[in-house]
Amino acid sequence: MVLQAVFDTIDEIDNDSICVMELGCHQLEYMRHSPHISVLLDVYEEHLDHYLSMQHYVDSKKNIYRYQNKDDYILLGNSPYLNDEKPIGTVVRNIDSANSYLIDGDKFIIKVNGETITIPISKIHTELQGEHNLGNILVCLTIIKILGFDIDDSIKAIASFKGYSFS
Repeated sequence: MVLQAVFDTIDEIDNDSICVMELGCHQLEYMRHSPHISVLLDVYEEHLDHYLSMQHYVDSKKNIYRYQNKDDYILLGNSPYLNDEKPIGTVVRNIDSANSYLIDGDKFIIKVNGETITIPISKIHTELQGEHNLGNILVCLTIIKILGFDIDDSIKAIASFKGYSFS
């Protein structure tokens, strides 16, 4: 995997490419297409100097999945701003439901499309610090499951991931 700016490699992207992008609210505000798999973990009261209201800000963030179809996925966090959502695609929530990703004690539980996998957290070796990184790893493994990639290979890759520095 190579970390590069999307616009520097746009000519190399084709239908078989998988792109992982972090999009901020200002990028999402005018978005009119949604990716096959979207992630919206939380919404905080910020950037209100730019937006007319909190609702305008939240609506901008929701563009990440607003244009999905029934074959797409949205991983949603526990933000109160997202509780009433009924997206078109498959919703995978951070609560125990038919499609979910959650930490239950000392294990990750991923339920997607009628299949449940349980991964002991002790199996996850990482240099990344903090509880939030466990949550991020869980989201990544959920996406790996959706894409049909090998979970064990992905867990091995996590162990070698050192994080990125943008200096």
